[in-house]
Amino acid sequence: MTAAELPTTTTAIGASRAGRLSTLALVLAGLLLLGTWGATLGMLSLQRDETVEAELRQNANLASVLQEQTLRVLAGADQALLRLRDQIKRGEPPDLVALAGETGLAPRILVQLSHIGPDGRFRGSNLDPDGRQTGAIDLSDREHVRVHLGPEGIIDRGLFISKPVLGKVSQRWTIQLSRRISAPDGHGLGVVVASLDPAYFEDVFGGVALGRLGSVALVGQDQVIRARVMGGDSQGMGSKLSPGSPLVQPLAGAMGRYNGPGMDATDPVDRIHAWHQVGTYPLRVSVATATDEVLDSWRTTRTAVLGMAALISLAVLGVTASIVLGLRRLEQRHSLLAAREQQARLAHQAQSRFLARLAQQLRRPLNGLLAIADELPADQAGVVRMGTDQLNQHLLAIQDLALIEAGQMHLRPEPEPLRPLLREVAEALAPLATQRGQHLQLEVAPAVPDYLHCDAARLRQLLEALVRHALLTGGPGRVLLGVRAQDDAVVCHVEAPGNGEASLPMGAQPFALDTEDAEAELGPRLAMALAQALARRMGGQLLGENTGGSGHAIRLVLPIEPPPGGPTPASL
Repeated sequence: MTAAELPTTTTAIGASRAGRLSTLALVLAGLLLLGTWGATLGMLSLQRDETVEAELRQNANLASVLQEQTLRVLAGADQALLRLRDQIKRGEPPDLVALAGETGLAPRILVQLSHIGPDGRFRGSNLDPDGRQTGAIDLSDREHVRVHLGPEGIIDRGLFISKPVLGKVSQRWTIQLSRRISAPDGHGLGVVVASLDPAYFEDVFGGVALGRLGSVALVGQDQVIRARVMGGDSQGMGSKLSPGSPLVQPLAGAMGRYNGPGMDATDPVDRIHAWHQVGTYPLRVSVATATDEVLDSWRTTRTAVLGMAALISLAVLGVTASIVLGLRRLEQRHSLLAAREQQARLAHQAQSRFLARLAQQLRRPLNGLLAIADELPADQAGVVRMGTDQLNQHLLAIQDLALIEAGQMHLRPEPEPLRPLLREVAEALAPLATQRGQHLQLEVAPAVPDYLHCDAARLRQLLEALVRHALLTGGPGRVLLGVRAQDDAVVCHVEAPGNGEASLPMGAQPFALDTEDAEAELGPRLAMALAQALARRMGGQLLGENTGGSGHAIRLVLPIEPPPGGPTPASL
C-alpha cells in the first residue's frame, strides 16, 4: 500500500463511529430503562387491578352464599307466620308450639312465635301459649305491631322486618318479622310475629375468614344494620348507615360491588364491597374486606419487583457508563492516531519525493562517469561501467519505488499480447544466464490467454526483476519462467536452483539490512521491494516459496481483467 493509499480516514471514521456508538448506547440504555420501568409499573398496576377484581368476585360469591342461608331462615320463619295467620283467620285455636317446632328454627334461631290481638296486647306464644305467664302486655307501641294496626296497616307484601329490639316477653334482642291478620271484610284481627335472634346471623357471619378488618353485615332497606361482624367481633347492630354509603340507595340493585370507604361513619376503613339482596325481602347481605389487607401480598410482590427493576436499572446504567467511557477513550485514541497518521503520511510522501529527486540527481554524475569511462583503457572502463550500471539500476529502483510509495506512478493498462512479451523477457536475460552457467527456460501453458489487461512496460520491468533476481541468487542449472492460467488470473512462477533459502523473505522488512552480508543483500532486497510494490500496484500478489534443498521459487499472480472499480486508463 502506497503512502497516498494509507487509510488516513480510518481513524477519523473510527472516532466518528465511536461517537455514534456512544450516542446509540445512551439512547438504547434510555429506551431499555424506559421499557423496563414502563413494563414494571404497567404489570404492577394490572396485577393490582386483577387482585382487587378477584377479591370483588370472591366477596360477591360469599354474599350470594350468605344470602341463601339468610333466605332459608327468613323463608322458614315467614312460612310459620303465614300458617299461623291462616289458622286465626279460620277461627281455629292457634297451635303456636307446633308451628314453631315445625320450622326447625326454634329455639336457637326462632326465639318466639307470637299472636298479638287487634288491641295490640299479647295473646300468646310458643313460650306461653295461653298468655297466662306473661299477661296481656300492651305491645301497640312497638313498631312491628303498630304498622299493622291501622286501617291501612299493610306494607309491601304484608311482611314487616323490624330493627333489632329488646323483647318485652323474651327479654332478648331480636329481629321481628310481623304480618297483619285481616278479616274477610278487611278489618284487623291482630298481628302475628316471629322473633329471630340476630346472634345466629352474627355467628354465621363470624365463621367467614375475611381478615382482621373484614366485615359481613345484614342491612335493611331502611338503612339500619340488623347484624354485623367486623374483624370477628359483633358490632354496629341497630346503627344506621351514613348518607354517603352506596348501600343507602334504594337497594342499589339486587346485587353489586364497589371499592371505597366503609358503609357508615363508624367504619372509616377503605374496603372492597360486594352485596346481594336476600330473595325478595327488603334486606341484603354485604361482604367487605379491607383493601390494605387484600393488597398485602401485592405490595410484597411490588417491593420485590421494584427492587429487581432498580437492580436492573443500576446494572444497565453501570454497563452503559462503562461502554460510553470505553468508547470515549477509544474516540480519543482514534483522534490521536488520526493526527499521527496524518503526520506520518505527510512525512512519508515528503521522504518518497525526496528519494525520487535524489535518485534523479545522482544519475547525472553517473552519466558523466560513463562518458569519462570511454576515455579510459578497456579493462578500467569495464570496471567503471559495471559499477556505474549497478549503481544506476539501484537508483532507478529507488526512484520507481519512491514514485509508487508517493502514489505518483501512473499505469496505462491495455489489452497486451502476453506471449511475445514473455519471449522478449526471456531473450533479454538469456545472455546473463549463459554468463552465469545457467539455462533460462520459458514454459507457457496452452490455457494461458493470448492477451492480458496490463501496462506492458511495467509488467516487463516486473518480470525482468524477478528473473534477474533468480539468476543472480540461484546456483548453476535450469532457471524456469513458467506461466499458467488459474481461474481468472495468470500465475507466473520463477524457479531457480539454490541452497533452499527463500530469496523473498515474506513478511520481513525489505529494507532491514542487519546481516553480515548486508551489502550483498542490498540489490536483491531492493529489487524484491520494487517487485512487491509493482505487483500490488498492478492488482496482483507476489509470493515467495521454499522448494526445499533443490532451490527456491517466486509466484506472481495477476488478474486477467482489472478488478471492478479498479484503475482504468482514463483514471490513471
